[in-house]
Amino acid sequence: MKFGLMARSVLWGAVLLAGVAAFGSGCDKKKTVGPIKGEPTLVVVQVNDQAITLGEIDRTVNQLRQQGPRLGVNPNAPEDSLQAKVIDDLIAKRLLFQEARKAGSVPTEQEAADFVKGVMQQQGIPNEDSLLAALKRFDMTKEQFVLDWEMNTGINKLLQKAVQETVKVTPEQAQAYYDSHSEEFQRGETAHARHIFLRVPEGATPEVAASIKGKLEAIAVQIKGGADFGQLAQTTSEDTQSGARGGDLGFIPRGARIPVPLDSVAFALTPGSVSGPVRTSYGWHLVKTEEIVPPGIVPFAEIKDRLIPMLTQKRTGARVESWVAELKKKAKIKRKA
Repeated sequence: MKFGLMARSVLWGAVLLAGVAAFGSGCDKKKTVGPIKGEPTLVVVQVNDQAITLGEIDRTVNQLRQQGPRLGVNPNAPEDSLQAKVIDDLIAKRLLFQEARKAGSVPTEQEAADFVKGVMQQQGIPNEDSLLAALKRFDMTKEQFVLDWEMNTGINKLLQKAVQETVKVTPEQAQAYYDSHSEEFQRGETAHARHIFLRVPEGATPEVAASIKGKLEAIAVQIKGGADFGQLAQTTSEDTQSGARGGDLGFIPRGARIPVPLDSVAFALTPGSVSGPVRTSYGWHLVKTEEIVPPGIVPFAEIKDRLIPMLTQKRTGARVESWVAELKKKAKIKRKA
């Protein structure tokens, strides 16, 4: 059963990525040496009328360790450092949730009940006792679980209406950013490559590995005879993700972290040609290089569809960061542990 960061949407995630909620004015800071220890019910910070407990902090630290790289956080950072990061985020979360309550963006009791029912159905949880047992493994009560969902949902509704709908990035603004930040869009030499992959099971005997290589050689014969590489990748490759795209691996930077020696093979091939069987630690591959792209600036047309959402997220994060800073000035935030 996986609860993960339940109900945290892309918008609230963008707020965290922007680094919202450093301890600021309005917070009575208390320096500590080493991680905070105590019972899960220990109140660490009081944010107006809401408490942040050590149990909630530790649960969120565990989640951060699992998803830290995606959020730009080192999951191997010291415990006290991660606790400080989490406390900052939870203070921001409490302040925004309090604003959501004022704005009437918090889910109703019926919506909360429907959420719990939906989770139970999705996770195959037959009854209330089974739900409580599952949550206990995460050191959570049902009340804490529902409150966390209510906060995330309420904050997302609030930010959607108060911030995201007011942040618009036009193609012209994206072009202007691109023109003035060309250093951000430099890329090295890349190879656009495809592959067909047949897995060699771990611990396979040399005879089994040779047999699988023979199957790939037979596919190579079909390609030399005029068969389409992409179509064969769709029907024969055991890399189902790239296989669905005709074996497309995208544009591989020189020295990319892909199975050795696929990157060097891709760059060694003449565009349009196909390698013989290449062995990696995973199995056998046929590699086709579509083109070699020299180093330079990524064209705007290629980056535009990713640049506009990136700038929107960046501006959203900055807007919310400023809002949280103002809320902190007015709030009563007391560090208790």
